[in-house]
Amino acid sequence: MPSTRRLRRKPSRDEENATGYCHPVTTVPERTRRRLLGTLFLSSAFVRTGFIAAVTVAALVAEDLLDSVALSGMPAAAATIGV
Repeated sequence: MPSTRRLRRKPSRDEENATGYCHPVTTVPERTRRRLLGTLFLSSAFVRTGFIAAVTVAALVAEDLLDSVALSGMPAAAATIGV
């Protein structure tokens, strides 16, 4: 039974540059890349922590405003769904 998988040929050197097949050469120093990665990681951690805190506070405020424990989960549900 013949294989249905097609083999891709390796592009020529001219095609590599035109199609983006090769990884681009970077001129950013390693130290700068590490610092940028750390900055992105920390900023993402702070944003996620703030989001979780906001959803928690919204649930507590909803419970206080609506005088109902049953509806206090609506802010968390809306944040989870993405409304």
